[in-house]
Amino acid sequence: NCEAAGMAANPHRSISDQFAYLLPPQDPDPATARRLLCQALGTTEQIEAGSSLVQLATRALVAHHTGRPVTGAIVRAATCVGVHAEHSGMSFTEGAPLLCALHAVSAFCSMSISQRFSHSAHYRQLAALTGALADPREGLVLRAKGFAAMREAVPDDSQWHSWSSLLAPNTAIASFWQELRTWVGERNR
Repeated sequence: NCEAAGMAANPHRSISDQFAYLLPPQDPDPATARRLLCQALGTTEQIEAGSSLVQLATRALVAHHTGRPVTGAIVRAATCVGVHAEHSGMSFTEGAPLLCALHAVSAFCSMSISQRFSHSAHYRQLAALTGALADPREGLVLRAKGFAAMREAVPDDSQWHSWSSLLAPNTAIASFWQELRTWVGERNR
């Protein structure tokens, strides 16, 4: 509620800042989503012309770490059809930052996250993994297995090793991730 948050009557904010708190009645179109996401980042569409909607959405969602507000309207824009269309065309690795950002704000904006994201298999796996890691019984075992896999995979030679070599197939970390994905899949049934 804008009035309760003190946004509607705050004379020190611009009119456009106040609109970030209003929830659009329906999914914003890509142009509206871009304007709202740029406004949430405190930048302009001209400056962000080379940024994709997914990039803008991810940055707008993680902006709460720097003190910028993340509202229902921003989350609605970040999960609109245009963002989802771009996200659907990405590889899992390219799309993961947006899912992680959505999951990070889900504690206080879950009702604004569109079902097209919140019901996706990868998002549900992320939520299940988070729940398992937070569970005192399961989380400790999972973290211990992850640390053991990391210790086994990283040679004790005081040299820098790239993630791509550590995550190569048939490494301890790759085996751990496969086991973890299988476990999360079984837990979600």
